[in-house]
Amino acid sequence: MCYFFQLSISISGFSADIEFTYDRVTWFGAFDACVAKQRVFTFPIAAKHFRLVMLKMTKKTVWVEYFRYEIGWVGHAGVQKLTIAWENPEDENATVGSCAILKPTGMLSARNCMEYHFAACMNPNLFEARRRQLPSQISKG
Repeated sequence: MCYFFQLSISISGFSADIEFTYDRVTWFGAFDACVAKQRVFTFPIAAKHFRLVMLKMTKKTVWVEYFRYEIGWVGHAGVQKLTIAWENPEDENATVGSCAILKPTGMLSARNCMEYHFAACMNPNLFEARRRQLPSQISKG
């Protein structure tokens, strides 16, 4: 009984770190919608955060900060080669300018960035603590 109580407290504490927008927004509007909630629009960085998004996700689909450039899919700090399950294998090579949504199955799908979906937002402290730095951002010394 006590273990369950501690577990529920820790889940509720972590769950405050992940929120979703109240309304559907375009991918570009997700940045402002998350800021209005004092959160940042980002891709769930660590496996723990990804599982938390999946646990809290009651929406059909949510935008994640993942954009298709010429060089590949780009997330929170540059090119990412994540172990991602794409709903359709061809989505991994989607047209430049596509954006990604996350489905309740944990799979991503490439979409037109002007579609309307809810967006996943993360506590900025978690984002900064887990953000991957580009080589030019790492201080020497």
